Amino acid sequence: ESQIKLIVGGAPYQFDEGLYQKTGADAWARDGVEAVAVIKRLFEEVTQCLPV
Repeated sequence: ESQIKLIVGGAPYQFDEGLYQKTGADAWARDGVEAVAVIKRLFEEVTQCLPV
């Protein structure tokens, strides 16, 4: 799995919550505030996969 993550957002993704997967993104957010939480979650997932 790639360590580079793609996050999308905006109106189209609010009407179809599966749209981000159809576009190849790793996650989506409703707004900038939610995007910060999504980025933190993705960062934790990626850093857990890194070798120690």
